[in-house]
Amino acid sequence: MDNPKRCLLLIDLQNEFLSPTGNFPIDSTCQLALLENVSKAVRDFRATGDAVVWVRSEYTTGKTLPPDSDFLRRTHTSKTPCCEANSVGAAFPDSVAALQITQDMVFTKAWYSAFTDTALRDELTARGITNVYMGGLLTNVCVRATAEEAHALGFAVTVLEDCLGYRKYRSHGQALRSIREGGIQVATRHEV
Repeated sequence: MDNPKRCLLLIDLQNEFLSPTGNFPIDSTCQLALLENVSKAVRDFRATGDAVVWVRSEYTTGKTLPPDSDFLRRTHTSKTPCCEANSVGAAFPDSVAALQITQDMVFTKAWYSAFTDTALRDELTARGITNVYMGGLLTNVCVRATAEEAHALGFAVTVLEDCLGYRKYRSHGQALRSIREGGIQVATRHEV
């Protein structure tokens, strides 16, 4: 039997979250380890011929959604801008851009889940990818939303715990519990 095709799916590694001047910077205690582990995961996935997928957000401020909509099916609605198109915040920092190569896939999303209103599902399916390994930002918002939707779409999903970033450790921990309870695997990059 053939080995399943895999990809490393990296969410929102953008200046808005990784720069201290961004509007939503992650906890500085997790940032160095996050970037080191993401770099190693990218190297490891490429070494086995697996795809690397980068997803970036671009949100429009002022959107409104029905109050009963599922939080994880939403988009950024705060008055504080986040990853506005063509802004410094929406760009990949140099340290992340340096990891990217032309063979990588790059998608831009406008919703928390990278599968909502993008061609991500179609592209992964066209390439025969069945196993999605995820890292990125923020664990409790876009990573969780994307992991849950990927799982619902039938992908085998593993969230790489050591390749995640967060603003609040408590929210990160709660999100990981919810991810596990939803039947999604959580592992470190060493375990995959």
